[in-house]
Amino acid sequence: MQQFVVLLGVAFITVLPVLGQGLAAHPAVIVSFPNYHLPGTADDACSVDYGNMKLFGEDRQWKAHLRNGKYEQKFNFGYQAAELKRVYCIDEGSDKYAVIFVDWTDCGGSCLNTGVVQLIKVRAANLVVIQQFTFDSHAVGTGATFDKKSRVLSIIGRSDDGSPNCCAQNFDVVEFRWQGQKFIRQRFKRIPAPQEQSGK
Repeated sequence: MQQFVVLLGVAFITVLPVLGQGLAAHPAVIVSFPNYHLPGTADDACSVDYGNMKLFGEDRQWKAHLRNGKYEQKFNFGYQAAELKRVYCIDEGSDKYAVIFVDWTDCGGSCLNTGVVQLIKVRAANLVVIQQFTFDSHAVGTGATFDKKSRVLSIIGRSDDGSPNCCAQNFDVVEFRWQGQKFIRQRFKRIPAPQEQSGK
């Protein structure tokens, strides 16, 4: 039985100065550098079928073997799921990087959604997660996108403001600019969440 566990914190948290505007000192997006291997081998990170392989979430305890981009496991009192939302490629000539966004769901008495964005590179034929972004995605309007022209990764997640699980009060909008081998935070602002939030 495959399971993943929602954790409240991870190691390797990157704390950066505030460069944007907002009500909080830091956005509710955890940035880490896990440097763990994914199953399988590849010539480059952009040639991989991430929608049909085993992936890890916030840490290696979160695991799911996706089929056609999705995973779901039902239990007596809930279920767990994962869905590959987007895959992007960054071509640096001799090096290619993949940016993947997976939304993880854990439901019991209530549901939690966690967005995980991973930057993946091939080292010695191994797929390695070299940078990771984790955020609360339990609200309509959250997510992550990468603009290939500007090379900016944009993440919208729920703010850590104590609002009830059902009803997001604020969103943290964070932009990370590509710097050749990793993303660096560029801007951050906190905005009101859309009205009538009811999770995802």
